[in-house]
Amino acid sequence: MKILLVLFAAAILVFSGCTSADVHIVPGEKAALDKSVTLEYFNIAESYKGLEKYDKAVEYYERAMVNRSLRDSCFYEIAICNVYLKNWNDAVISFRKLLKRDRDNSTLKLSLAYIEAVRGNLKKAEKMYEQIIEEFPDELDPKKNYINVLVADKKYDKAEEHLKALEEKYPDDESIEAFRQKIEDYKEDVKQKEKEELKNKNGTSSEDSEEDENSEDEDDLFGLESDDEEAEEDEDSTSDRDSIFEDLIKPIK
Repeated sequence: MKILLVLFAAAILVFSGCTSADVHIVPGEKAALDKSVTLEYFNIAESYKGLEKYDKAVEYYERAMVNRSLRDSCFYEIAICNVYLKNWNDAVISFRKLLKRDRDNSTLKLSLAYIEAVRGNLKKAEKMYEQIIEEFPDELDPKKNYINVLVADKKYDKAEEHLKALEEKYPDDESIEAFRQKIEDYKEDVKQKEKEELKNKNGTSSEDSEEDENSEDEDDLFGLESDDEEAEEDEDSTSDRDSIFEDLIKPIK
């Protein structure tokens, strides 16, 4: 009887010890808990992004990145938030890192071209869109953005040429007429400015010179061979260009 009582008491101590603070976590439980927490961080980040609180969204995407399965998604979302925050260099660095791991991703290339356009690097943006159109000839959005960039760079004849090609391939596209009207409006605006300049300068030639072609290496337009921390300086965009940028199709949502 005494032996049974001793064994019973020992059993009580063992089972009560399992409920103490020193209990060991079941194998895999901590990893599952950490994953659950990071998923919650990701959901919070998505909510902040939906509310257009992009700085807070970045904060929670960065917390969620400790989950390896979420890392690329978080990195992409952070890049998008930086676009909306106009942190262009940070966005470029992020998109380049992603593109190095997925070199044929058209969305990433379109995102980089879009950034160069809106921050005023028009020569480079033109070349990037040309390369994208060559690689992805059936995609419509890069063709439209290319025309927008040509108009922004005052290359109206070239824009009309590509608009004609666009109309031949997509005759029912609703943007065709809007593009045609935009080009005509800007051409007329340029003519008026030239008349005013000529009048103000008493017939002297304009001091404006054609912008030098960008000497960017065409084989590395998307920075695939460059240092991740490198990013070009922004060019100044004029007010007339800014109005055109509003019509650029965002490759990001």
